[in-house]
Amino acid sequence: SKATVSVLYWDYNTRPTMLRLCLAVVLLMVSGCAGNKFGTSDAFVRCETTAGDFTLELYKRWGPSGYQKFMELVKAGFFDGQLVYRAIQGFVAQFGIAADPEMQKAHDKVITDDTMGLVPFTAGTLSFAGSGPKSRSTHMFIADSPRGERLGKKEHEVPIGRMYDDREREAFFKNLVYKYGDLSHKQRDLLEQGNVALESFPDLTQIKTCYKIKPSVAKKYKAKLDQIDKEAADEVLRQEAEAQRKIEDTKAAIVRIEKILEAKSPKTLKKLPHLLKHWAGKELELLKSLESKHGVGAEEEL
Repeated sequence: SKATVSVLYWDYNTRPTMLRLCLAVVLLMVSGCAGNKFGTSDAFVRCETTAGDFTLELYKRWGPSGYQKFMELVKAGFFDGQLVYRAIQGFVAQFGIAADPEMQKAHDKVITDDTMGLVPFTAGTLSFAGSGPKSRSTHMFIADSPRGERLGKKEHEVPIGRMYDDREREAFFKNLVYKYGDLSHKQRDLLEQGNVALESFPDLTQIKTCYKIKPSVAKKYKAKLDQIDKEAADEVLRQEAEAQRKIEDTKAAIVRIEKILEAKSPKTLKKLPHLLKHWAGKELELLKSLESKHGVGAEEEL
């Protein structure tokens, strides 16, 4: 019940281990009742990047302070044009320094810590980056598997959302530019100069923009991917059926041609031009196999 959750949360700091477990169980129970393993989300944000576009599904109860700050940054256009300055395969994609130093200064304020450990990290989890307690400001990362799933042991590592669709997540991390690795040592330059500080790394993945979208729009993006997957699956089935049909047609043609070659009568040989017109250019291997079986003169005769 609502009262039970309130009591558990009130006494969290006095008995952290047991109550953290209890609160996590309650969250899972509430999520299960909502028909979604993560429960009902509070917002959706669409991000367009040079590595592929994706939708983020945000949950305020996972980390209220982090959620509020992220949504403020999105509304302000803070992420527009900024670079993914830390890309480690199988671990994280980190960003969160504005392309314009003035934009960074306007939002570079530390936020209150949220309770850690309530939600586990999985591939696609969004969190603020930091260096321990009271260190979260604007730096963020999206976790990737397998190493990213081990995160969540430090005070700043508190999930606030996840990538909404696994196909978009897989495409993003597949297309992410990894060749520059971890450029965290360039953070100070980025903060002071903006994107200009990383001009010597021209291929870095860039976030074009991030903006809030309605749940119905998020579902439309997902439905479109579902339709693409269905069409792709249907096309594979069509191609397989077409290939099987060609195999059967080829087998039938082999039988007919072999019968003509074996008969070697003027009457039956007259049927060959029609067969060859249908198969010429497509079944060279077929003719070679017939030649091997019936002698050198078979191909010439055909």
